[in-house]
Amino acid sequence: MPPQAQGLNAVKDVANQPRASLNSLASSIDAFWIAMGVAFATFVVSAVGAIAAACTVVGTPAAIAGGLTVAIGIVGATIMALESHTNTIETEQNAITQKIHGIGREWTMPNVGDMSDASVADGDGSDWKADDR
Repeated sequence: MPPQAQGLNAVKDVANQPRASLNSLASSIDAFWIAMGVAFATFVVSAVGAIAAACTVVGTPAAIAGGLTVAIGIVGATIMALESHTNTIETEQNAITQKIHGIGREWTMPNVGDMSDASVADGDGSDWKADDR
């Protein structure tokens, strides 16, 4: 029965992997939205500063330059957060695939002939032994 026990343990690993993967993906989604919130808050603060600077004639070019810099930073942060999330998805898909391939292609059959042989000492490989506990 050891091959069947090993097979069942492999199936258990496959069944546990989606749970671990979903937890990892949930954390990745949380991190993505936190990054988006920080980027949006940065945008709001910068927009208020740029509007205040643009109210003066002298500050208008600096406001435009600052606004563009912040916009580029926000786009960069968004791309990095999305790339990180995509990498997490790919990693978890690979983990699930590996667990599935770890099961193997066929289930090992038990040696039913030896298991059904109830003889104790007939000399074949199925000789049962009493447990000395």
